[in-house]
Amino acid sequence: MNSEEVFPGIAAEQPSAAEADQESTNRNVNVARSNADRRTFTWRTIVHSFFRPRRQRVNRAADARNHYVDHHPQSTVWLCAGIVCLAAVDAFLMLYYNDIGVRQLNGLVATLIDTGRGVYVAAKLVGTAACLLLIVSVSNLKVFRLLPARNMLYILFFGYLAYILILLRHFG
Repeated sequence: MNSEEVFPGIAAEQPSAAEADQESTNRNVNVARSNADRRTFTWRTIVHSFFRPRRQRVNRAADARNHYVDHHPQSTVWLCAGIVCLAAVDAFLMLYYNDIGVRQLNGLVATLIDTGRGVYVAAKLVGTAACLLLIVSVSNLKVFRLLPARNMLYILFFGYLAYILILLRHFG
């Protein structure tokens, strides 16, 4: 029993597969598309990845070498939080050493501290966060064609931690 016997009026109205394919092609011809590559990296990419993240992995073989993703591993978030905390400790220690008379050789930092303690701390934390956002946004790109930029976060964290431990040794 075929569909014509059960539904005699419907079978006659349905187009064949070839007709349906031709109709689909005709509809797609009328759709205007730009020839611009929509996979290019812009600042909109960064903003979009914060508010509506979607890309979790590489989808095309051509993108496998250098690619951007919106979702990042939790370890990346914790590394960034740790680096910001180390920057806050560094700012506190810098202000402490400034109070006991240690001269700041970096002219920009000296000017910020002279402008105000809050200005210095804010500039330090905002600058650190901005640099971390940049590194995280390109965390899957290869640095010097060797290692992903995400590994730079580990190097930064442990290097900064060693620096803070050296400063703390002289604290007090």
